[in-house]
Amino acid sequence: MKTLSQYKELARAIAKKDTAQGFSFHVARNPFSEAISNLTGQMIAEGYDSRDRDAVESTWELSL
Repeated sequence: MKTLSQYKELARAIAKKDTAQGFSFHVARNPFSEAISNLTGQMIAEGYDSRDRDAVESTWELSL
C-alpha cells in the first residue's frame, strides 16, 4: 500500500504526461483523465477515503 504522499507524487507525474499528450481540464466535460481516474480507483480499493482521493485529484489538477 502506498502512502498519500506517494499517490500525490504519482498524480504529479500523471499530470505531466497528460499535459504532454494534450489533455486539458474541463469541468463541463470529462474532468479527469483515464490515468488519474485509475489511480484514484486504486486508492479507494486500498481503503483510502474520498477526502484522500480528492486531495490526490487536486494535486493532479494543480499540476496541469
